[in-house]
Amino acid sequence: MDQNGCKTQVAVVSVPYYSQVRFATALTGGGAAVAVYTIAAGTELQAYGYGRGQDMAPAGRAGVIATPADTNLQTAGETIGGQRVHLKGLQIELMSNSFAPEVTALLFPEVSVRLSLDGGSTNLDLGLMHFWPSAGGLHGAQQSNVGAQAIPGGRPTWFYQSNGIPGVLNYGRMPEGLVWMEKGKPDSNLRVLLRAERAVAFTTQLADEAAAAGIRGFANPAAAAVFVQLCVSTGGALVSSGRSAVR
Repeated sequence: MDQNGCKTQVAVVSVPYYSQVRFATALTGGGAAVAVYTIAAGTELQAYGYGRGQDMAPAGRAGVIATPADTNLQTAGETIGGQRVHLKGLQIELMSNSFAPEVTALLFPEVSVRLSLDGGSTNLDLGLMHFWPSAGGLHGAQQSNVGAQAIPGGRPTWFYQSNGIPGVLNYGRMPEGLVWMEKGKPDSNLRVLLRAERAVAFTTQLADEAAAAGIRGFANPAAAAVFVQLCVSTGGALVSSGRSAVR
């Protein structure tokens, strides 16, 4: 620590920087044919590629304006309030509104993860999405009062899918020495890039079926309802810049 006692203080960042992204699907078939939901090879999403009040197109949601539920960044890629953060860990959490576990299971092994501190020009390879677990998310099962009942009756059971066990502080450790600098300096424009290296396609077992006597009826969902939503978050140690290290 230097003589004025505050320029190099370090504190754990109490609230991680977070950013949501969504792998959307395209639909072929449906109606009288089975439905095929596809995520194209080369689809790349940018976590931290938008700030609050900005379009979420880099995250796969073009036309959607980001809110505090999507990210705590004020500006794409930049720390808040001139913070300098030593990046320590990364989590990729599967969000509970991803109602397509089959698509999720096919997608995870095909997605590479890269980190950039210059907006995507120079990237650090972080391996597969499977390597980066979650410390949060919903877990377990319960009965659903709104889910479709089986024809024999009874309430269906809803199981939550998670890529981590809540409460055990799962996260992947970053390589040593990664520092997310304050605005205006090199290494100040963070991105976590998630890229589908191969196409992913899931084919349903049934075509749409009209309701009739003894037949409940079934319709494959629209593509807009079949997606994989993720929240990327980073934890680290904050190096204060001429101000208190308490956050």
